[in-house]
Formats: sequence, C-alpha cells, structure tokens
Amino acid sequence: MHSIHPRRRWPAIAIACVLNLALLFSLLPANLGGANVALAASSTVVISQVYGGGGNTGATYKNDYIELFNRGSAPVSLAGWSVQYASSTGTSWQKTDLTGVTLQPGQYYLVQQAQGAGGTVPLPPPDAIGTTTMSSASGKVVLANTNTVFTAGTACPSGANVIDIVGFGGANCFEGAPTPTLNNTTGAIRLANGCTDTDNNSLDFVVGAPTPRNSASPLAPCNVAAPTNPTGIGAATPAAIYGGEATLLTVVVTPGTNPNSTGITVAADLTTIGGAIQPFFDDGSNGDAVANDLTYSYLITPPANVASGAKTLSATVTDAQGRSSVTAIALIIRPPVVAIHAIQGAAHLSPYANTPVTIRGIVTALRTAGSTRGFYVQEVTPDADDATSEGIFVFTGSSSTPAAQVAVGDLVEVSGAVIEFRSGGSSSTNLTVTELTGPLAITRVSSGTALPAPIILGAGGRVPPNVVIEDDAAGSVETSGVFDPANDGIDFYESLEGMYVQVNDAVATGATRNFTTNREISVVGDNGANAGVLTPRGGIVLTPGDFNPERIILNDWIANGPTLPTVSVGAKFPGATLGVMDYSFGNFKLEVSQLPGNQPSTLVREVAAPATAHQLAIATYNVENLDPGDGPAKFDALANQIVNNLQSPDLIAIEELQDNTGPTNDGVVAADRRWRCWWLRSRMRAAPSIRHA
Repeated sequence: MHSIHPRRRWPAIAIACVLNLALLFSLLPANLGGANVALAASSTVVISQVYGGGGNTGATYKNDYIELFNRGSAPVSLAGWSVQYASSTGTSWQKTDLTGVTLQPGQYYLVQQAQGAGGTVPLPPPDAIGTTTMSSASGKVVLANTNTVFTAGTACPSGANVIDIVGFGGANCFEGAPTPTLNNTTGAIRLANGCTDTDNNSLDFVVGAPTPRNSASPLAPCNVAAPTNPTGIGAATPAAIYGGEATLLTVVVTPGTNPNSTGITVAADLTTIGGAIQPFFDDGSNGDAVANDLTYSYLITPPANVASGAKTLSATVTDAQGRSSVTAIALIIRPPVVAIHAIQGAAHLSPYANTPVTIRGIVTALRTAGSTRGFYVQEVTPDADDATSEGIFVFTGSSSTPAAQVAVGDLVEVSGAVIEFRSGGSSSTNLTVTELTGPLAITRVSSGTALPAPIILGAGGRVPPNVVIEDDAAGSVETSGVFDPANDGIDFYESLEGMYVQVNDAVATGATRNFTTNREISVVGDNGANAGVLTPRGGIVLTPGDFNPERIILNDWIANGPTLPTVSVGAKFPGATLGVMDYSFGNFKLEVSQLPGNQPSTLVREVAAPATAHQLAIATYNVENLDPGDGPAKFDALANQIVNNLQSPDLIAIEELQDNTGPTNDGVVAADRRWRCWWLRSRMRAAPSIRHA
C-alpha cells in the first residue's frame, strides 16, 4: 500500500527521465539488471499471499497483509519468527514479529500491515499486527525464523534463518523468478490453497483478488510428503575379528527429505571395543574409500585384550536440519580357538557349555530342511583319545539357509556359544547334543578340502559294544557313572557325536520307516558279524540283558544325501555307508551322505500252519493305528493277511485300533464303531464266522 500524499508538480524533464528509465527496466529480463536470484527451503511454513493495495483507490480491503500457511505434515511453532519487507530494489528492511502460536498442518496465519485511507472492508481478525507500508505493485517479503531485522544494505537475505521468500513485480529478490506486477485490487496468491511450492515465485503464485485467511479459517492440509530423517545402514568389514585385528566400520547414509539433508555427520559409540564417541569420515581419510559418496567410514583396531563376544555399536546420523536417526553396526570379537575334542570332552556334557569359543575344522555335511538346520564340522588336528569326539553340529537357525554360508569340504572358522541342546525341552528324557549356536561368525578359510578319513564302525575300526547300553550310571547317564565308550553303547556313540563315520556291508534288521520328511532303516554292520542274537529271518533279538547297542539307525536328513530306499529285513548294502553321527528322538543315528546300492531281501511273508480239527488258533495282530479315515486298500491288506497269512485264526487280539473319530483329539475314546469290524469281515470271505468282542 502506498500512503496518499498531496500532489506536486514535477518538471517536465524529470517526468521524461522517469518514463525513460521505467521503459528501460521494463525491457530487461527479470534476472538481469542486478537482480538477485535466491532460493529458500520452505517445506513447512510458506508465504501464501501478499497484498499491498490495502486502502488504495479501488481497493476493497483497508489494510495491506501477508498471509502464511503450514503446508507441511507437522505442527510448527512461530515463536521468535518474523516477516520482513523491503521495496523492490531496497536494502532497508521493516520487520513484524509473529506471535508464539503453533501452526498446525493446513492452518493459515494472517499478518495485518499498514492501513490506507480507502477500502471498505476490514481484514479478518489478524494473528499478528505490523505497521509496514507495502507497495501495491512491486516488493519483496521474507519469512524468517528470527526476530532480528536483516542488516541494512542487504538486497536479498540468505542463510539458515530464511524460511521463504516472495518477490513480486520488479523485485530483485525472489525464488526462481518474481510474480507478475500487482495492483490495488490484486494480490499474489499461492496455488492450491497454499500447497504449491516449487521454489519459483512465478510458477507458484497467480495474480488474483485478495482472499485473506487467518488461523481461525478452516484447515486445508496438503497432500505433501512428510519430512524423513536421514538414515544409515551400518556394517563392519570383516564382521568378526580377534582383538588386535583391524576392521573397517561403515555407515551408508540415505539423506532425509522434505527438505533434503545438508551437513550430514555420523558418529558412533566405540567404547565397548576400546574406542570413544568417534566421528566417521566421508572424505577419503581414516579408511574411507571414496570421498563424498555418503559412505561414512572409520578404520579401527581394537586392543588385543578387548572382551570377546557380539558387539552392537550404536551410530547416529545427523543433518543440519536437526534430524537424526540411530543405526547399529554388528561386530563380533572372536573368542579364543578351542579344539573340538576339548569342547566335546570325554563326557556327555561339554566342559565349555555356555561359553563363547571359536572352532576350526572341515564341513562334513549340511542339514537344510526341518527345524534343525546347520552344518557339521570336524577337527583337522584330532587328539589320540577315542573318548572325545572330533565333530560338532553348528546350528544356524530353524529357518536358515546353511548352503548359502558353507559347503561340504570348506575349511571354516566359526565363533559362537557352546550349548547342550535337549530336544523336547528340559523335562524330556532325550540326551543332549553338544552344539555351537549364535550369534555366529562364520569365515570360509578355503574350499575343496578333502574330508577327514571316516571312523569305521566295526571290523578294521571301532567295534560298537554289542550287549551293554549303560551299566554304571545311577540315574542320568549325563551326570553319573563312568564314561566308558569301550563298554557302554550310549557312551560309545556319544564319543562319535557329530563325526564322519562309515559302516561296511550293512544289513537291514528292520523294514524302512517312512516319516514323510525323512526315512530310517535299522542295520548292523559287517553282514552281522559283530551282532548279538539274530532271528532266523534276520531281525535282532532284544532280551532283558541285551539291548543291542550294535544296531545302527540310518537316517536321510542330510542335504544332498540319498533318500533311503524301501527295504525289508535282510536287505543288504554291500560296501561303505558314510555319514555323520547324530542323535534325535531317543536314538543315535547315522545321517547318511553316501549309500551303496542295496540287494533286496529274499524273505517272503510267513504263512501260519492252519489249525487242525482239535486245535484252537490264537493270534495277535497290530493294525497300525487303524481308524475310520483309512481307505479300502488298507482294510483289504489287513484282511488278506489275516485270512491268508494267519490262516483265519479262531481268536485274534487287535492292537492299535484308534477310537471312533480317529486321530482327532476331541474327547472321544470309544472304539465301538461296528462298521469297521464288519467292513473288515466283509473282506474275509473265507472266515465268515469271525466275530468281535
């Protein structure tokens, strides 16, 4: 707004000069003639309207005004802020302080300025009042987060205190380019209700009728992206070291947005590895590979006596906009190397249980399915004590992918904690398995290493006990008795836990058991030469004094190992069966990695002698969890065996007959569904007199 002054007569020559100068400057581009182009960060509060024609001839409103708007997504306090005005080419600034209101997203703020003699309508109730007289045509307005007036002689302020700038008409301070010239009835109106901001006044504003809004006006929140903090991803290379070794710590930074981050710094707390609160560098020094690539680095060598274990180093990323975030750098200080035979010890329980250790050895097998995933490692420098196993299982996690970390034949260095894992929980009667568990540090030293020579179980190697399972423990074998692998079957296999072993010329003592995810076959080695009492058909006899520790259970849980074939008692596997010794579900098992071809059993199903006229035939028969959901094929097979193999006995005791609803755990325990018996009987045409009781 221009104040109204008495008219004066100017000399004609003066008028001509003024007109000629006006014409000259109107022909100059906006960014020439000494204009100062400025850009300001204004992602939150912006100047949304400027009007300087208040009170002038033809004006509707009585006052000039400046309108502000919060186009951001978070509240902003205006405490200590100001709006400042200067003429289009002036260097003297007039300031109006703002009140300490907190401006909500989408909220307006009205700053009333000087009043003229004209106009008919007062402004809406202003939120702040100033006395600045503004030009109706050209000028410049700055929103600042300070209430200190700009220094005289400054044509276009800049710096961190400048929040937004609007230059209109012939102003020499603007963002991008100034708005068109205004007049007594028009103002500069920011597009989209104040939401548009491309840092170009000529594009962000239109010239139109003034429509002042104050903090009581309806909110008009913008659909603008919320500011984001700068973030970082931390890493250590190598990720596992011994004390006294160097590692490069890095944080890869993603700058914040709305506005974009400037002045980024990174600092990490390295006190747990012998350091301090340490700045990181992105200038090519202190281990940083490439300057100014947003990878901040610091090369550190922790002292030799630094405490071992998994370390989480906290790193803070900060920008000049006052935003920050915290990331973590994972580093493992390796514990000392301990031989696997020392970890296993001559006992069921490890003397290193719950202790961090590092092992070195060769990967002999992987388990990549089920919930027990990981790999087996065997010591490269074994001791001479048969009582101490040289192998151990490294548990990598129930859903892990061990094959992505190691391969059979890798020479590895693994750091982790020794545990005694008891399947089924602490109340289970299962024995524990000595394992290495996380957090793990796995380093592949080399690949393609020959596997250690397998321990032969039987002739030419270590012959398993063939009578005694355990004869000297008073309670738990883990905590009582003498560890005696030469005599006690449990101790014998414990001394081989996790080791690469071999069974020669195995013979099946039982049929293949299929558990869907894995299969098992019980065998004895050396064609049964060292076995105890065998049945005439090749089974192994269990007696009160002989629990057959020489029996070995083959299992096919090993990755890339063979699927065990379907065989019956007496099937032979001539040659070497190789794998690692493990324990699960109450038994030690040989997890097979290599299996020779098998010779099928020559046995045929037995047929009972039929009862004579003066004999009573009595039989027991296990129907293997028969339930109503079993299909006709199973009933047919059972009927065939009862009629043809058992010769239709006079009395049969049925075992493993499930209740009326089968495996469903619904409280039903009755097993009196007669239709099952009649269905079975309907297939026994040779024995129509069978009844059930």
